[in-house]
Amino acid sequence: MLALKARRIVGLIFLIFSLVILAWGVWPHRSGLRSLAFSLDSDLAKPEAKIAMPAFSNLATLIEESRFEVEIPSRVRLGDSAVFRIGLNLENSGGLAADLIETHNILAQARFEIGGVQITPAGEISEPLRPGKKAAVFWSVRPTQVGEYRGVIWLHLRVIPISGGQERIIPLTAQFTKFQALTFLGMGGPAARIAGGIGVVLGALMIFADVFSRLWQFWEDRVNLS
Repeated sequence: MLALKARRIVGLIFLIFSLVILAWGVWPHRSGLRSLAFSLDSDLAKPEAKIAMPAFSNLATLIEESRFEVEIPSRVRLGDSAVFRIGLNLENSGGLAADLIETHNILAQARFEIGGVQITPAGEISEPLRPGKKAAVFWSVRPTQVGEYRGVIWLHLRVIPISGGQERIIPLTAQFTKFQALTFLGMGGPAARIAGGIGVVLGALMIFADVFSRLWQFWEDRVNLS
């Protein structure tokens, strides 16, 4: 009886510890969300970003009234992939966008520059802007080593006249990012999920071994009787 009690205590400790490991391995990556507002005077000050007014007055108003969002996780488990997102909300500027899109194709283009990670997709991503809609681009980022990673997300608009003519590249923002790649007791995400899952099963077996044994014996007796 004493041995059974001791085994259950050890099994309970093992089960709790395994649940902690498993929870760390499956807990969603925490992301920080930032909303950005742009002013043509400050954010589009480069010579190549100057907009010819009034031809692009709708675009200027659209940029200033739109909301940009950047969603970046601060911590990523080693071996796991996390989603980085930058979006443009045009829901409150549908009329302005509709007027402009009648004469121009407008693309939101973004590029994520960061080293030491596996990133998908690589290179520049384009997303067409639609009136009254949200436009967003996503990257799947997987760190290859433990440590801090720093990068830059570039966002600009590409404005292409439908009837022909010179297209314009309008820089909007460069968002500096950083995140930590972590392990728990030397385990990355995949290893923690495997070890935690196996530990939970073994801990449950240690606690309820006698119950499982009785159920197995009951099943065998039923089979033999039949």
